[in-house]
Amino acid sequence: MNYSIDVPEPIQSDIASWNLSFDTEDALYARLEEGLTQEVLDRLWRLPGPGFVFVYNVELQDPLLLGVTHAFTFWLVYGTEEGRLTIYQATHNQDEDWNSDNESDIDGATEY
Repeated sequence: MNYSIDVPEPIQSDIASWNLSFDTEDALYARLEEGLTQEVLDRLWRLPGPGFVFVYNVELQDPLLLGVTHAFTFWLVYGTEEGRLTIYQATHNQDEDWNSDNESDIDGATEY
């Protein structure tokens, strides 16, 4: 079975507040639009509670800022319709790594 992922308005507002580039936001929505297979859903972490809460982590390289990696965590619950999941909560972090393989960490000197 394949599950689609609904992004309710409050979560859309959260995503907009993260000030992602258009390309990054578009890539994130494309990933969510792909949904999840039952096999992937079965491998996600589950939080204890009265119903299942699945923890879905998504990592994306920023297409414009190549030194930035975005990490998203989505808490998913079963939707009201069969085959649908709804995002219950979402968080965003980003990691910046501006050093290339040719750079040294000592005094900003460049190695050739």
